[in-house]
Amino acid sequence: MVGNADNLLVNGGFEVGPAFLSNSTEGILLDAEPSLVQSALQQWSVIGTVKYIDSKHYLVPQGNAAIEIVSGASAGIQTAREFNKGSTYNLEFVLGDANNSCVGDFILGAQAGSTVQNFTVSSKGTGSAQKFSMTFKADSSLTPISFVSHTTSQTRDQFCGPVINDVVSRVSYGLKQEMQSKVMFSCLFLLIVVLQIAV
Repeated sequence: MVGNADNLLVNGGFEVGPAFLSNSTEGILLDAEPSLVQSALQQWSVIGTVKYIDSKHYLVPQGNAAIEIVSGASAGIQTAREFNKGSTYNLEFVLGDANNSCVGDFILGAQAGSTVQNFTVSSKGTGSAQKFSMTFKADSSLTPISFVSHTTSQTRDQFCGPVINDVVSRVSYGLKQEMQSKVMFSCLFLLIVVLQIAV
């Protein structure tokens, strides 16, 4: 995975969360917690029930930890971030399954501001990961970002669902180009003024 030094989201890889027990192979269930401050998952609140999973016992696309949405429809995670109102951003994330024999089509709803899109991965239960992205415009200075499962699945002994990991938000490429063009134009204008003064 490419480094995410320019990621505008905090804890987008879910590396900061509750400590895994050394003798546990089950992951850690996180119950609903609407507060970003009190949530065990730094800077992300929990909707419904999700499972905090580690790379030693599950398929984790990036890093040491990921989130598996296990309590079915309308469960997931959310955060909020200050963006420049009216500016356009990209939201990227990895979606897959935890390699825990959970089979089926997982549908995940991603929302950033007023932009909503559904994404689907077909799980064979053997561990998979696929990168997705969407573009959104910041409707206000504080923009909510959420990921909610629209499906539920179950093996003989456990509930399971889509795994989400490596959530990254960046200024969109088009906006970067626009900013670069404005800077270049300003520099060119300044150069012309300086040359006119020199003459």
